[in-house]
Amino acid sequence: MWYIRLVHLIGACGLVLTALQIPALITGLSLGEREASGALLASIFICLFLSGAFFLGFRTRTIAPRRAAGVVLPVLAFVFAGMIAGLPFYFYASDGGFVRAFAQGIALITTAGGDYYRSDVSLPTSFQVWRGTVAWIGGFASIIMVLALYTQLNHGGVQLHRSSLVFGEFRPGMSRLRSLGAVIFPLYVAVTAVLVLALYATGTDLPKAMLFAAGAISGTGLSVGTLGPDASTGTLLVLSAGMLLALCNWDSLLTGVLKPSAIRRVDPEYIGVLFIIVLAFLVFLLVVDGGITRPDSALFLVLSALSGTGWVPANIGIDATNIYAGLGLLALAAIGGAAASTSGGLKGIRLIVLAQLGRAELERLAYPHRVASITVFNQRVRQQDIDAIWLLVASSVIAAIMATAIFAVMSWPVIDAVHMAITSLTLSGPLMDFISPAFAGFHALTPLETALTALLNLIGRVEVSVFLAMFVGQVWR
Repeated sequence: MWYIRLVHLIGACGLVLTALQIPALITGLSLGEREASGALLASIFICLFLSGAFFLGFRTRTIAPRRAAGVVLPVLAFVFAGMIAGLPFYFYASDGGFVRAFAQGIALITTAGGDYYRSDVSLPTSFQVWRGTVAWIGGFASIIMVLALYTQLNHGGVQLHRSSLVFGEFRPGMSRLRSLGAVIFPLYVAVTAVLVLALYATGTDLPKAMLFAAGAISGTGLSVGTLGPDASTGTLLVLSAGMLLALCNWDSLLTGVLKPSAIRRVDPEYIGVLFIIVLAFLVFLLVVDGGITRPDSALFLVLSALSGTGWVPANIGIDATNIYAGLGLLALAAIGGAAASTSGGLKGIRLIVLAQLGRAELERLAYPHRVASITVFNQRVRQQDIDAIWLLVASSVIAAIMATAIFAVMSWPVIDAVHMAITSLTLSGPLMDFISPAFAGFHALTPLETALTALLNLIGRVEVSVFLAMFVGQVWR
């Protein structure tokens, strides 16, 4: 059966995450963190046994159907990865329970960034290394998931993205996934290393520079929601550059690096993202709350919301209770970056199609007998592409409304319920600390609220239409 092949692939993902725990274990042993090292070692043994059983026990030559693999594999892989990522937290702080540990793992691997152990548990350095590693690899996994799987399906308009990596359009299935991963991973590592060095040059200590670089490039926001008042202009600009890269199509970025002459042909989708950045920058700089005094802070805030990191400079100069600032940041988080970026949200390619659709409707009102076709990136948009985009948008809105209603039933203030639903779905968890000052933190959530936020993070990463397709019987046949 084809689903046996998927279990084998999920086991392979588990083995990769198990191996990535070794640097954190070495850090804990070298620093004498005995309890943390014991938790990591126990997690490694259990994950190695379980992932190895999946990988070796379910080997088969059967090839999974492309549509089934594109729907089932992302959901199950992220769930299993969340369990592995959260297992060390469970062993280290078992009083929090498995739900809390699993939610922390999901928040990291999906790059949502919620911190469920901030207040009552002081995490050692080895666990900070583990947090950064999981979030960083989660950002990379999101890029490959879109390029290798979603662009091959009629999924929410992402199929309109044409990869600039030529071989990626012709290799199907797992061969495509491996090929894309092999060529993009060195670039992902190189960009992260450059960010670490640049942050270190601005005076940030090395461990913090590594954590910030991993958070910026993956869109996770690995810290408390506000940066300290000692954050220099240089630090903000370097992190802004990292988030700007995180918002782009990584296949286009790789093409520009390998073939500098191609830089002249700027990705049209990224141009749309840059236009949103400039517009939002001017609004926050000149309009909201009388304007922000530091331009670098205004740019940083816009990029933070778009990329989903949720970082906010402590001296930003905006009243946290300003409803317009909060709604603006939520809108930016809902927009997100390019299709093959690490951000959450709807993604720019869908907004471009919807804008073109709106223009076509206006032209039809002016010229009733005119037959207008929608063209994006020199390709005609089919009706099934438009239907897929509307399905995703509608299902995302319904999911946000249902999540808001559930939080409200749990005695949350309505405005806070809206904030939590949208930040969870758009993978911008740390932003919650700024737009909802009364929010006590993810560590203060009840087990039921914690489970709901984890589910919303999972839905936000794999996207609503893919998650719903899991419950369609035809996918499993």
